[in-house]
Amino acid sequence: MTAPAASLFDEATLVRQAQGGDREAFAQLYDRYFERIYDFVRRTLRNEADAADVTQEVFIKAMASISTLSNPGVFKSWLFTVARNLSISRIRGARQVLSLDYAETDEPEATLSELVPDTDIAGAPEEAAERSELAAMVWAVAAGLDARQYTVLDLSVRQELDAAEMAEVLGVTRNNAYVMVNRTKAAFSESAGDYFIYRDGVQNCPGLREELARANIKAFSPEARKAIERHLKHCPRCGEKKKRLPMPLAMFSGLALAAPPEGLRERIRTSLVEWPGGLPPDAGGTGGAGGGPARKGRVVRSCRPRGAAAGDAVGCCNPPRPR
Repeated sequence: MTAPAASLFDEATLVRQAQGGDREAFAQLYDRYFERIYDFVRRTLRNEADAADVTQEVFIKAMASISTLSNPGVFKSWLFTVARNLSISRIRGARQVLSLDYAETDEPEATLSELVPDTDIAGAPEEAAERSELAAMVWAVAAGLDARQYTVLDLSVRQELDAAEMAEVLGVTRNNAYVMVNRTKAAFSESAGDYFIYRDGVQNCPGLREELARANIKAFSPEARKAIERHLKHCPRCGEKKKRLPMPLAMFSGLALAAPPEGLRERIRTSLVEWPGGLPPDAGGTGGAGGGPARKGRVVRSCRPRGAAAGDAVGCCNPPRPR
């Protein structure tokens, strides 16, 4: 999950060169972060076409606004701030609502597991199958978080931002970021553990099925979690099962990177390097992360024609005009 090995000094040098109009320097920064940005956006939006568009917007806006970044050493958190803000804006624009609880939806879990398959699972076929199922469950629980909760979890666990970087992205103090991250991790781990027991118990534990039936619980929810906690106090089988479960956060961090549409990476890179006239004019600051106060600016729109496939989302033929 880490970016290609390079010192902070090297990255800061690339940022300063990009600020001076060096398109190849920015292309190197792009190469360093494309996979992680796409993975973060794809998982947040859960839509391939939107993820392709937003990933393009992230790097166009970053290239257009990089001159506003006063501290080149915080480029990573600044870039993820751009990605987070554009992703949440896309969700709001589409009026999408991610559930605040973990109630089951009509979307089959197979779809969730296929979204970002974990190709690193190894071992005996039975063990690999079980771990694959657990990985799908981890993603199902994570997908039940609202967009803000999910970004806290993803940025801190999968993208490995530290407390200071999280504070920059979230626009809060370092202490507040530390508390938010710890609370989100704890809530996710506890809920994921209960979700595993719920899925296993409704199939294999008559006692849990009876407990849930008495409470008229038909889906995983906060009420189901309370019933599960009561059940665990007098069911050795389920109690032992929960103890042996892999750590949910470790499984979440180990999920494979989302695979972008074929050719997307190369087309975005080409559009950045070959942008007419050098780096595009400033499209507006993003705020935070050392970039100074947020300034109102037009978000660069994708040049993808209506109805075009996600893989065609990067035909950047119209650079943003200065306001």
